Amino acid sequence: KILKTKPGSIWPKNVQLALIGSIVTLMMSLFNDYDQIYRYGFFVGYDRYVIGVILLQSIGGLVVSIIVVICDSIIKGYATSLSLVISSVASVYIFGSKVSLYFFIGAGLVIIAGQMYRYYSIKGPLESSGESKDSDKLAKII
Repeated sequence: KILKTKPGSIWPKNVQLALIGSIVTLMMSLFNDYDQIYRYGFFVGYDRYVIGVILLQSIGGLVVSIIVVICDSIIKGYATSLSLVISSVASVYIFGSKVSLYFFIGAGLVIIAGQMYRYYSIKGPLESSGESKDSDKLAKII
């Protein structure tokens, strides 16, 4: 609610968080693996899978920030469930992962928890009067 009602852009906060996270990560990398980084370089061992994961995480972060600012809790619940399904299908095809009973139990619990959070956190009507629907706002961005 703070992100939707507070004036201003979310991008400065994103840059601040990214900067702090990058500095902390770089310090920990140097602390733990200074000899290997000095000897072989920082990007040794990066292959297409690592670069793919980095790109997916980056794009996912941008999509999440858009959804958090614009959409209501119903769309957030669907987005969480859809991302779980897409990630699972992609991991089966890309990495050859096996889908087990534990996966279905875990995925079900995540989806149920998200829906319960949405259901119990609603304190008023889902859409306030006078505003356009979230799907219209999302369509304008895309």
